[in-house]
Order: sequence, then structure tokens, then C-alpha cells
Amino acid sequence: MRKKLVTATIALVCAVTATAADNVKATIHADQPGAKINREIYGQFSEHLGSCIYGGLWVGENSQIPNINGYRKDVFEALKALKVPVLRWPGGCFADDYHWMDGIGPKNQRPSLRNNNWGGTIEDNSFGTHEFLNLCEMLGCEPYISGNVGSGTVKEMAQWVEYMTSDGDTPMARLRRANGRDKAWKVKYFGIGNEAWGCGGNMTPEYYSDEFRKFNTYLRDYTGNKLYRIGSGASDYDYNWTTVLMDTLGSGADKVSVNSGAIRNPSLVGEAAKLYGDQCVVLSADVKRVDGVFRVFAKGGRENTGMEAVEWIRRCVDSGAGEVVLNSIDTDGVKNGFDLEMLDAVCRAVSVPVIASGGAGCIEDFIRLFKTLPGADAGLAASIFHFGEVKISDLKQRMREEGIPARI
Repeated sequence: MRKKLVTATIALVCAVTATAADNVKATIHADQPGAKINREIYGQFSEHLGSCIYGGLWVGENSQIPNINGYRKDVFEALKALKVPVLRWPGGCFADDYHWMDGIGPKNQRPSLRNNNWGGTIEDNSFGTHEFLNLCEMLGCEPYISGNVGSGTVKEMAQWVEYMTSDGDTPMARLRRANGRDKAWKVKYFGIGNEAWGCGGNMTPEYYSDEFRKFNTYLRDYTGNKLYRIGSGASDYDYNWTTVLMDTLGSGADKVSVNSGAIRNPSLVGEAAKLYGDQCVVLSADVKRVDGVFRVFAKGGRENTGMEAVEWIRRCVDSGAGEVVLNSIDTDGVKNGFDLEMLDAVCRAVSVPVIASGGAGCIEDFIRLFKTLPGADAGLAASIFHFGEVKISDLKQRMREEGIPARI
């Protein structure tokens, strides 16, 4: 059947005037594709509530009920047919009473637990981390783990992430292997708490914001796995909860600069970007020529790290740095102009804003910078402004005359 162009006339009531409704035409292009809807919007929720887990998803390998590796066959096939994109576990309110180490290892050695949130039933913990993540693999869906902030600890949550996603020779990875799973799972979504305003701890938004930031600090991205960390949303129409979380998690300075810290700890840039967003992370690089090669220097330019600068900067940008301040030690303080060769090499290597630092001695140095390197987003200077050698107003006026845009 041919797709047709449909024209519809819709009567809209005009609330502004007391007259009859206006007629408005809307054209529907049935022959053109629309916006793409992310399939993960249609995720599913699995909680230890009633018979959702025990008797529902899970009956155990020795059950008389038809099953596939312990998963109830009819339920598994129904989920498979639904093509579930995301599955969340273990809760819900249950998540903040759940301690994951009780649900690993031989099933006959796992301690039982009382489900305090849903009826006080006694559960045997036979459905745990392995059972859930294996199910997600079999269904071909993304797992969403809801972590315990309410009654858990930072260490417990950090070790859970390590257990699930580390493929290295780490304590939790070794424990996972001892429990029968050699290869790490892929875990995309991790909820840092659930309903923190109620069953997840009865927290205020201010307190939860601090808890989120603390827990989030220690949830690592292990090789081959990237976590998307998710905060606890508000209850009903509690707009204040959302406002406080958004303001608090993004409050303070607009940006944070990392320099020697990123040299000592290469994961720092990525961790800061996950916590604050890459738009807030600025890489400050002190660079100097050594035998014709750009090298990264630390400790205020006193220590040669031996790292090739352009490649190191590129890796930091790939990790999450949203901006680069490039300080040329060769030209810093000399006042003979910015290091255009060094700046050009970095601008070609990265796609984020690059700020030039080191060498400005007069207005012409800024004009030359922006005329020669359109890829440079800003120029940084200090002493020429402090000592009145150049007035900022004069610099901006000259830039306007040269057709170089500048914020006033």
C-alpha cells in the first residue's frame, strides 16, 4: 500500500479570546521517518515482590516446573518474545535492604534473608548476582543494577561493581572466578540508591546529594565496561528534590582544572567527567620541547614526565576532558608571542576548545594567535594585565576591529 500525504484540519479552542475556535491546519508526512525512540525507554522492572522473582522468574534447576537453567520456562520465553531492552534488579525498596555477597557462592551455603519490605517472607538467596546477570545475557538485554545506599556501605557497592565488571587480577574478580564465572559481565546501568526520600533511607535531598557524590566517587569503570550512574528520582510532584539534586550535583565552580593529578592518576579525568560532566573538566597541560619533541612536564614545569604531549592530551580528551589549557613552558614569561607551532599541533589532535597560555606580551600577540589559528578558542595572559601593560578594554576593541569575536 502506498504511503500518502495526509492533511488534517484540527479545531483548537482559543482560550485568549471569547470568540469561536480558530481553524489550524496540520500536515502529517506519513512517507517520512520521524524521530527515533530509544528502545531502552521500554525497560522492565524485577523486584523481590510477591512471586516476581521466586516462583516467577526463578524456580531453580531442580523444580518440577519446566525451567531453563532454573528460570521458569514460560516466563523466560515470554520475556524473550517481548525483546526486553533493559531489566532492573533487585529493587525497588528491596534494593536498600539487599547485601549482594549473601547471594553469591554455592546456593546451599547462602544465608537466608527476611524480606522486610514485602510481607516479611523468608528467601533463600538462590537468585543472586550470577542468576540475574546470566538471565540478562540469555535475554540479550542490558542489566540495570540498583545499589544499596540506604543500609549499605561505599565499600560494599564498590566491590559489587568490581565483582561484576573487572576482568583483571583483582580480589573481587578472583572471587567471581572462584564462584564459576571467569569472564566479567557487561553492566551498563547502575542506580546509586532508590527512593532515597522514603524506603531508601528517608533522606533529605541535600543529604542524598552528598551521599550520591560520595558513593559515585568509588564506582570504577573497569576495562571494557562503562557504567552509567543513575540517581534516585523524586516522589510524585516533589520538584524541590529534583531542583536540589541538580543544583547540588552541579554546584560550585563551573569548571575544574586537572594538571599533575591527571599525570599521577590517569583515570582522574574520566572520573571527574563522570561526576561533573565533561563540560566541567579542563585539562591544564605544561608542555616543553625536549630534543625537538613536545613533552609533558609536572610540578610546575620542573619535572619531565617523558610523555609525548600531543598524544597524552588526546588521550585525556578521549577520557572526558572537555577543554584544554595549553601552557608552553618555552614561551611562558618571554612575552614574544604564543607558541603557535605547539598550539597548532594540539588543535589538530583534539576537537575540544583549546586555550593558549604562555607568551603574550602585547595586543598584537592575541591578534596573531586568532588570525593564524582559528582553532584556538581563547588566549590566556596574566602579567601584562596585572601591570597595566595592556588594558583588556583596548584588547577587546582591537579584536572587534579585526573581526575577531570576543565576549564583552
